[in-house]
Amino acid sequence: MRGSQKTVRETLESTPGRSALITAYGPYDTLDDMEDLAEWSQWSRDNFPDLLSYAIILERGTNYKYKRYIEACQPDILAVELFVIDTDGSIKPEYHSQLAKLAKTAKQYHLPLWVQLQSFEPITAKPRLPSFAASQLDGATMRAQTFLALAHGVTGVHYFMYYGYELGMVVDLGTPTPGSRGSGIRPTQYENTVLTRSWYAARDMAPEIHRLGKSLIHMRLDGDVTYSGQVPEQCSPFEGRGHLLAAAIVNDSAATMQVNTEPENPSSLAVSFLTDQAGEEYFMIVNMVHGSRMSKLDGARTVRLTFDKNVTHIQRHSRHTGNIVTLVTDTSADGSRFLEFHLEGGTGDLFKWSNGNPWALDSNE
Repeated sequence: MRGSQKTVRETLESTPGRSALITAYGPYDTLDDMEDLAEWSQWSRDNFPDLLSYAIILERGTNYKYKRYIEACQPDILAVELFVIDTDGSIKPEYHSQLAKLAKTAKQYHLPLWVQLQSFEPITAKPRLPSFAASQLDGATMRAQTFLALAHGVTGVHYFMYYGYELGMVVDLGTPTPGSRGSGIRPTQYENTVLTRSWYAARDMAPEIHRLGKSLIHMRLDGDVTYSGQVPEQCSPFEGRGHLLAAAIVNDSAATMQVNTEPENPSSLAVSFLTDQAGEEYFMIVNMVHGSRMSKLDGARTVRLTFDKNVTHIQRHSRHTGNIVTLVTDTSADGSRFLEFHLEGGTGDLFKWSNGNPWALDSNE
């Protein structure tokens, strides 16, 4: 948080509709930084108790001591900026373990978990080269990083990118440059008027997130997120839990029922379980197929969920309508029940056992 306490107070008091105060952006994990941040956090609580108060922590290949930060500053939200995209445009393997670590910390301290997904990632040590194009995300990758966060119990997502600058990711805008800003970086005149692939991907996804959020905001992660198919480092395979015996991506031909393991684009499902305050259990399935310049339809796969013989129906929260839909499962030769459905690349579906109990659902618009 920049400025004196007097300046910050005057700014907040003159800002209508204020709801939160970010006390720091990227504080270092040092005692000096923590003491300074703790002082600002206490000042925020004393003078503006109606505002949410939190810092945005930067984790980039570090082992940030969240315990020290949380206990010193007592934030209302655990908010972390993550550098998600690798140089080939795919999601970094460590993103999975980072989310797992953050989810456990948020649960331990009973804090909401928000993430700021930072798409910027320098690919070359020579800053003047056009080295950031890989960070322009298409549908499947945009969805994969976001739905995976939701599967870990994240309740707030902010997507961040450098836009319209010579050193940014969006460089080929074809608009005039009015001149330098002292450092040699030349911003474009109309940098906020050019729609990018990432913008279209986010616009397509946002209504689905909004609808699922009406349920997810009331839920908390129960256990670890596990994976079917390719298992990321420091993560565990899904080996069944309760009534859900198996989850797999299958070929579009239901007759062959062979797991799809294309070497150039390994298939993987993320499986998470969540509970609401009433103790009702839900589960989320995320199709992790994604890649550079891959649309959600390019990454779409057929998913098969296998249940025990007692699961004749299952409920799904529709991403497209917001309605709760009851689905009938089919019977396998061995007597187990199964459900097959089409799931777009990077996309997740939210399910609940059809036991007659209501969903935790926020009906307010």
